[in-house]
Amino acid sequence: VASKHWGLPPFLIKNLLESDSYENFFPIQCMVIPDVIESERNAHLRGARDVCCHAPTGSGKTLAFVLPLLTALYNETPEKSGARGLRRLRALVVLPGRDLAKQVYDVFVRYARGSHIKIGLAVGGGKKRADLVNERRSLVVETYREAFNENRDNDGSFIRRKDGGLVESAAARSRHSFDPTSLNASLEAYDGTTGKDNGLQMFPKMGGQSAVDILICTPGRLIDHLDSTPGFTLQHLRFLVIDEADRLVNQPYQNWVGRVLEAS
Repeated sequence: VASKHWGLPPFLIKNLLESDSYENFFPIQCMVIPDVIESERNAHLRGARDVCCHAPTGSGKTLAFVLPLLTALYNETPEKSGARGLRRLRALVVLPGRDLAKQVYDVFVRYARGSHIKIGLAVGGGKKRADLVNERRSLVVETYREAFNENRDNDGSFIRRKDGGLVESAAARSRHSFDPTSLNASLEAYDGTTGKDNGLQMFPKMGGQSAVDILICTPGRLIDHLDSTPGFTLQHLRFLVIDEADRLVNQPYQNWVGRVLEAS
């Protein structure tokens, strides 16, 4: 009853009731979820708000931000809103370690079932360059040239492409990279690069189309992508979740908070 009263979308109610047999919300969830959802609906009147939560382990803090984020982004996905097929990175969830990030990622994936919301994970942990390249392919829609360009590891060995990552022509990606109603933005989007193998190709300087709506990451990996992943951008970011904030604040990780604020 509470979930319907709060206005949770049908796919979330189905996942809560049918998949997980979720019948009752924890106190922290009852305090946070409706407040965030209501604030988001009235953001045009109240402006942006910050929420700070403190609760013990096992109290349900994860769902307290998972459900409001999925609810807020549900009506903004391309398939739901019909907004020119755009997908942008709207929400960033930062955690202090890989294992915790993967746990939160699994929760997002489980509750996003039945929607078109795409969840990404960037935590590293494998062969550094190969792992970073594969993460890039899962986070940003590639141009023709990026998709078929060889990538090699530090020892010169060829990095085979894994499943995941989207491929589309440079022209299509350009359409996603700027506001088509703005002439200035259109002119700024191009660097004049051409390619002989596929006719005229113009590659955008602005952030490319995101392949995910929500990114779960660690601070160090986030900085890696901000510094070295073509097309990765936070310019459309609307939500920032800092889980285990006390640990992250005490360990600044290359001033990642400042970098996020600057990039968004």
